Amino acid sequence: MRIITNPDNFKEGKFDLCAKVADFLGNDYKPTHIVLDNNSYEQNKNILDEFRDIAFAWTPDRPRENVPIYLRNIMDDPKCNCLVWISKKALAFDDALFAWVIAHELRHVYQSRKEYPVKCIKDRIKKLRKEQHYKNLPSSLLNASEIDAEVCGLTTIMEIFGREKAIEFLSAGSLRRCPSESYAKALQDVAKECY
Repeated sequence: MRIITNPDNFKEGKFDLCAKVADFLGNDYKPTHIVLDNNSYEQNKNILDEFRDIAFAWTPDRPRENVPIYLRNIMDDPKCNCLVWISKKALAFDDALFAWVIAHELRHVYQSRKEYPVKCIKDRIKKLRKEQHYKNLPSSLLNASEIDAEVCGLTTIMEIFGREKAIEFLSAGSLRRCPSESYAKALQDVAKECY
């Protein structure tokens, strides 16, 4: 796995934390490349929408067109079979949220290679949605692959930063996808029931 920075001049801490999360999760989670991109693409309408997001995982079956040229060169490398791109926005996050984002995207790498408990997640979410506390959660947040990746983020920060820090993180509404208490509780429930 190679961690590439673009450009090369930004804080070492994020590079090191990225490597720490990847090492913690193991080889099945590691893409061939992780790109930490410190450029902003907010105003560039000639590139894919993914570059206006926080991060994404890429495999060769996904588009290569309309990406920054430096990234296209990486994608065109025959050795690149999976890539995780991390945005400038994510690089500005505090360490716990940054680690969550890295773990989330690395779990998508894992999902492209291995089976994960899709049926258990779907069944658990279906059951939770019947409870009043969870009815207000948008269904768009609750697909199995995203919940699985979010649970990976949760368990990773619990292990790396400690349970207390993880609970503090969740209580503060720090989750980017959905800062609500009910979403955090749903993730904890799925983690308990399916892993």
